[in-house]
Amino acid sequence: MLNITVSGLTAGTKYNLFYFKDEKNIPQKSFNDTGIKPWKTFTVTSGSSKTFQLQISSSSKAFFRAVM
Repeated sequence: MLNITVSGLTAGTKYNLFYFKDEKNIPQKSFNDTGIKPWKTFTVTSGSSKTFQLQISSSSKAFFRAVM
């Protein structure tokens, strides 16, 4: 199980969390405008971080980007 913690967030702000299995597929900018569906969409209700879990094999790669 992989724990993903996104920090430095602002309470009350909506975020999209994108998940990529290959670093070659990560856009360099404008994540929300690429047509790629976010893995998670969330709003932080309190605090400045949010944690998610993903079942993934230890030999797999995982890359994440959180954007407003």
